[in-house]
Amino acid sequence: MSPSRISKLLAVAALGALAGPLALSGPALAAPGTPWVAVDNQSKEHGKFQSGLDFDSAASGWAVGDVTDHTSGKTTAYIKRWDGAKWTDFAAGDLAGKGVALNQVASVSATEAWATGMTMPQQQRQRQFARSPRPGSGLSYRDRQGVHHADATTDQAAAGAPYVLTRWDGKQWASVAAPQPAAGKDATVVDVERIGDQAWAVGVEQKVDPQTGAPSEQQAFLDRYVAGKVQRAELPKELTAKPSSLLSLTGAGPNDVWLSGVFPTPEKDTPFAAHWDGKAFTVTELPVPAEFPNGWNADQIATMGGTVYVAGRSLYTDGTLTTGYRYDGKAWSAWTDRGLFEINDLSVRTDNGAMIAGGWPSGTSNISQYASFDGKAWTSHEQPKELAGKDGQVLGVAYLPGTDRAMGVGYTNDDSEWGGNYYITANKS
Repeated sequence: MSPSRISKLLAVAALGALAGPLALSGPALAAPGTPWVAVDNQSKEHGKFQSGLDFDSAASGWAVGDVTDHTSGKTTAYIKRWDGAKWTDFAAGDLAGKGVALNQVASVSATEAWATGMTMPQQQRQRQFARSPRPGSGLSYRDRQGVHHADATTDQAAAGAPYVLTRWDGKQWASVAAPQPAAGKDATVVDVERIGDQAWAVGVEQKVDPQTGAPSEQQAFLDRYVAGKVQRAELPKELTAKPSSLLSLTGAGPNDVWLSGVFPTPEKDTPFAAHWDGKAFTVTELPVPAEFPNGWNADQIATMGGTVYVAGRSLYTDGTLTTGYRYDGKAWSAWTDRGLFEINDLSVRTDNGAMIAGGWPSGTSNISQYASFDGKAWTSHEQPKELAGKDGQVLGVAYLPGTDRAMGVGYTNDDSEWGGNYYITANKS
């Protein structure tokens, strides 16, 4: 399994060592709505996989991922283009043929987009998709004693390697040098988003034990992509004086940005949200309730109608802890009506009138769904009929700007080694 299947989820799961009793906390059931429709659907046997997508208009967008040759095991970058009517394969520029997996993309305009990923070994052994407890997810889990268990299907970027960064300039994709991580650490971008007319990325530099997969010495970073160049932002001491990771970001513009992440320790993972007002950061640690004594990871953040929403989780070998909080401008409170039990990604419509989530409806279901929120109530939406009832997960969701249409990217499994589908689906045909 390539790291693009892990995307944001691996970085979330690999932070710290949790222990303690299992407790489940989920949202109220959402009303049923219409299923989504398939707009791009292909067999896993073809090896082309998408893990992230984004749009700068209704007629312009990108999906990124990787292609794995099932015979040689080699993984290379994969890019698709949305033209308003259909998805088509697109040239990966100077990344073509290189051992690279892409996992995140931000589409700023028709002539500006950025994609991130990581380098891959030139030869990889074939792998069977993990099927439990989240099928094919690559998630790292812990047992009740907090021991981090390596996932044999999970690859890590080489130590000391910067993350992969490539830019679309309106004509072609071309590599851009990303900041070099500290000695012995690898760098992973967990989220990249359009912020005004720029793209911003958050992630973590960390050491990873090659035997156990356990991370250490984690340090958050924030990069801004401006005028075709990378700018490493200076983070406040609240985020640099101790181990930290940034997992998600959103913003109305460069002077109004929200970030979420976690302070990991062996005993407890403390979630936080941070706001940048153009002059300074305000960092707020989020509550760790009694039913989550070892903390949780604030791995999704979104703003809608003046409210900030944070969704998070902690992962065990025998279940998943999920929770959420929201901020109304005055105080944080529990976000219990989340539409889905476990949220993998969130997207807000450009008019701030609706939100889309992708994930799982319950802690016992491996069949992913979407859920839409109109500011008052949630509505659930099943996968298209071609994917109905199959195990799998949504990896990313995104609205098409200026419309009420959204798309999601992910995959399903079946009983064969490479069986199932990689898909892009939409809430309207």
